[in-house]
Amino acid sequence: MNVTVMGLGTHGGGAGAVRDLCRRGARVTLTDRRTAEELAAPLAALGCEPAVLKLGGHDPADFLNADLIVASPAVPFRHELLEAARSAGVPVTTELALAAAALPAGVTTAAVTGSNGKSTTCAFLHAMLRAKHARLGRGAAWLAGNGGGSLLDDIDRVRPGDAVVWEVSSFQLEYLRETAPFRGALRADAAVVTNFAPNHLDRHQSLAAYRSAKQGLLENLRPADTAVLNAADADVRDWPTAARRVLFETRPCPLPGAHNAQNAAAAEAAARALGCTAEDVEEGLKTAVLPPHRLQGVAERDGVRFVDDSAATTPESVIAALEALPGPLFLIAGGADKGADLAAAAAAIAQRAAGAYFIGTTGPRWRDLVAAANPKCPALNCGTLPAAFAAAVAAARQAGGGTVLLSPGCSSLDQFASYEARGATFAAMASDDVDSSLLE
Repeated sequence: MNVTVMGLGTHGGGAGAVRDLCRRGARVTLTDRRTAEELAAPLAALGCEPAVLKLGGHDPADFLNADLIVASPAVPFRHELLEAARSAGVPVTTELALAAAALPAGVTTAAVTGSNGKSTTCAFLHAMLRAKHARLGRGAAWLAGNGGGSLLDDIDRVRPGDAVVWEVSSFQLEYLRETAPFRGALRADAAVVTNFAPNHLDRHQSLAAYRSAKQGLLENLRPADTAVLNAADADVRDWPTAARRVLFETRPCPLPGAHNAQNAAAAEAAARALGCTAEDVEEGLKTAVLPPHRLQGVAERDGVRFVDDSAATTPESVIAALEALPGPLFLIAGGADKGADLAAAAAAIAQRAAGAYFIGTTGPRWRDLVAAANPKCPALNCGTLPAAFAAAVAAARQAGGGTVLLSPGCSSLDQFASYEARGATFAAMASDDVDSSLLE
């Protein structure tokens, strides 16, 4: 087959697809609008040579003449080149669908989506299933999907009796609704929806379209499957599904915040549906390898604690962070505009934060909303992360201590390549492992 892989990506999915397709004898064309210099690191780690490599732009012929297109979920679903390929009868899919379709029979599957809490819920659920397999003395649990890496790199090691936990974004769910041969490739024995709030409206254009993408996770469930839905979310708990419905609330967990108590409860409900015991659940909560950049303490010096919550890319996650941590809090927020309503989060900042320091495209709007909600709350539009960091640290020291919290509530893509890069920059500054001139 002639397969065009559109977008190498930064989380390993594109690279995994290229490697798997090359192993299976496909003639792979890898095309990306970024340059070889911009993709130097992922290209160096690719480990194989695609038949054709086209960087710095796309050639329509690579889409019209392909037998299959594997698109990065970051590529808009309605991209003009993908639409042209569909019109020409060329199927379009993603790395996740390839991996799901390649699973052997007899593998237990769980899939997690939602506006917030997906990665933490997946980490808890994966650890609970790992504890189950350790107790039984057979099988393995795999973590795959939006969380990074590609299951395709290990697909030949997945065996009947294993379990796979997929983290699935709305972008991936759009593609999973594609026509044959991959429509319905991802079907879960247990599907979890953590919550629903406006997000990615710059991509989906409307709240209804975003909701529809998320609801796609439930479309392929059978009556014997389990839909794990948030009892506290009036939207999610009534989503249509043919599966058995289980509503989760909260349960104690090792992480701060009511939102993490919900994440733990969601993981427990799914784990019990997949045969885990109460002991497996407790062991999973204790041993889970939690993803970074989520209320992660990264340093403490001179009476100031530094907490990296860079993965908080929605206004709702900012509210959750403010409620999870003790004060005084000196918040750094802002970034690229995804079309979300910032008003409720701004009101929470105005009430809860001892100071707020904003960055990025949304910085001026955040500052104005907080100032309007509480003129007494120090709210500054600092522009960049180093400038906001310096202002927040100065304020915390003047107050005699406190927590400098990076919880942006927005995408990183106006100033950083990823939320991980944003969090790493914050952590480096917090550890004093950064050029001091950046803070001037």
